[in-house]
Amino acid sequence: MSTEFHRLRGAVHTGSGDQLNLFQLVEQAKAETRRGAGAWSESIFEDLGARFYDPPGFGDIRADMEELKILVLKGNPGSGRRFAALALLRKSEYSPGLFYAPPVGTDDDDRLDKLKPETGDRFLIDLSTMSSETFNLVAQEVQPFFNRVLVARARSVLILPGDCEPEPDWQKYVRRLSPPDPGMAYRRHLRSIGIKFGTDLDETGVRDHFRHAPMRDLDHLMQLVAEARTANPMRDYHYWTSAALEALHAGSDDVAALLKELKVGQQRALLLSASLFAGGSADGAWHAARALLDTLKYPKNPDHPLDQADLQEQLANFGAGIDQQRRLQFQKPLDAAIRTYLWDGYPALRAMLAKWIEGLVKADQGLTADDARLVVKRLGEQHLRTGQVGPLEALIAHLGGVEKELPSELAFALLKMGLEYPEHGRAFRRQMWEWARDLPSAGLGEVLVKACVEVIAETYPEQALVRLHHLARKPGPIGRSACDELAKLLARDGFSRLIRRLLLRMTEYPNARDPHIFVRVIDPFALTDSRNRGRPLAAEAGVHAHLVLAWRATLHQQPESWRPRLDQWLATVADVGRRDVLLTILAEAPDDLATRGLLLSAAVEWAAARGGAWETVDELLNRINAAQGISFVAMERTD
Repeated sequence: MSTEFHRLRGAVHTGSGDQLNLFQLVEQAKAETRRGAGAWSESIFEDLGARFYDPPGFGDIRADMEELKILVLKGNPGSGRRFAALALLRKSEYSPGLFYAPPVGTDDDDRLDKLKPETGDRFLIDLSTMSSETFNLVAQEVQPFFNRVLVARARSVLILPGDCEPEPDWQKYVRRLSPPDPGMAYRRHLRSIGIKFGTDLDETGVRDHFRHAPMRDLDHLMQLVAEARTANPMRDYHYWTSAALEALHAGSDDVAALLKELKVGQQRALLLSASLFAGGSADGAWHAARALLDTLKYPKNPDHPLDQADLQEQLANFGAGIDQQRRLQFQKPLDAAIRTYLWDGYPALRAMLAKWIEGLVKADQGLTADDARLVVKRLGEQHLRTGQVGPLEALIAHLGGVEKELPSELAFALLKMGLEYPEHGRAFRRQMWEWARDLPSAGLGEVLVKACVEVIAETYPEQALVRLHHLARKPGPIGRSACDELAKLLARDGFSRLIRRLLLRMTEYPNARDPHIFVRVIDPFALTDSRNRGRPLAAEAGVHAHLVLAWRATLHQQPESWRPRLDQWLATVADVGRRDVLLTILAEAPDDLATRGLLLSAAVEWAAARGGAWETVDELLNRINAAQGISFVAMERTD
């Protein structure tokens, strides 16, 4: 008799009972939630096959990967080690698990011993930029990590720093990587962006460049090819290749020579503006140069406009001109080199340049949408390259707050660039977290929701969930939009780790808005689907406890849409037959007479509307009574 009484699930009623059980379940849920933390999306592999060209001996390296499951890639910096590592870690029938590319270091959060491989998981451990001192500290954790990978039947590729030697225990895993044939790799990249070429493609310039340049320059070269194609769509791959290589080689000496001839601030302002507007509107560049001088509080030119040189003449001073479509073009592809030189040479101006662009966009005068996209992209590239994260974040917040279509689009574009920039991605994700908690404006909220869905969720799905959860707690359209995207994110999560994480957050950091979120995003079918797992998610002890608490808060607050969600739970029980797990959760949720009555009343109305399913209501009543100790067994024990 007493045994049955004590088998009732733990602290779900307010009377006497073992209150410790629920907290034990919560602690167990924390451990379950770690599964998949930091996993990257498979989208990083989508076009890899189209762009990757096997370096010499890579077939043997692939075979060794299949045999050993672990490889340590050694090679010169710039030989394409990371790209090759990704090629080795593509998902296959033999390694179908999650992909991780975690930051590794000496901080507690970045230690290798924090990684817990599971069957089929794939790990890229990139130490290529690590100093020898840090490498020596991290190296002692590598072999234990390799052992865990092998035990779990997972896979891993580690990239050594260029000037470091592997430990003796790793020697059997070490493979030296040579760079791929640059000409063939270039051809492969051309095809990947849709450029068709003939057998007469001249690769001499490409091969000459990569004789001393790192393979990572190939991405930059392809970007320049794409820009040359956009600026001159009627030309062919010969011209685009030549223009891209010339732009790649344009250096500071050329720009320094120009600046020696341009002594006046007005001339240099137009040079900077022209470098940002190259390929765009010449008139827009002129207006922007005037706005830049105003932003910098530069003295006004006292000369009448008719006494000044015309725009064509001013542009000709630094080798630029205006084509028949009134687009600004440089005679030589110097615009990128000019931007780099001016950003490097005038650090005091960098913060003001972001304010200048903000003023241009907000003024909505003389700046077309295409010009705005072009200029903002180029400004973002230079600010990220020179580490101007703060001014860029301020620009994103200000543009996002305008609540107009174009500024919002530009704010998202800048935020996306920052999130995807290797050195600054973490800083921008952190800033998104702060914005999501304390939202400066509704317009920025829309930008954040989009960035969570389209950028962060691809590589850091759990961080996307946390930020969407904060945004979903906001009232109004932003909260509803974040809720909708949160529901979609959970629906795409094949491992259900995000559902666990969200429920855990609602338990550990409760908020008055959480019941509103719960009834909109947690799908009962996902909780009971056991096709890809040994048991339904809702049957896990920690998840069960969190669902009980979520329903308890829902019954007390009765948020909008809670009744349709309850109807869906009951319908899942009645129609699909997953009775035990869902009914038990619902039965344990009420903690007082009012919520018990509310739940049963709603269930009766649901059954009446269906014209049946009374057995589901009867079973719910029995389980509520059992959960609250209202039974013959419980009554006899109290006597």
